[in-house]
Amino acid sequence: MRVTHGPVELEIVCYFADRRRRDLDNVVKAVSDGLGGVAYADDSQVVKVKATRREGEPRTIVCVAYLDS
Repeated sequence: MRVTHGPVELEIVCYFADRRRRDLDNVVKAVSDGLGGVAYADDSQVVKVKATRREGEPRTIVCVAYLDS
């Protein structure tokens, strides 16, 4: 992964073990904050987010798309 200073898109697929109520927006915030300084300089560069919740083996899959400035 590379650090960029241009706009980025995030696609997040979060798998939960069961149907208990959980806030997907908290996962999005954690992923966005966690990738700051790693995949992009600052989470304010995120211009689009697609987040999906699914049931299955717990995991989170993240795809970062670097957009033209």
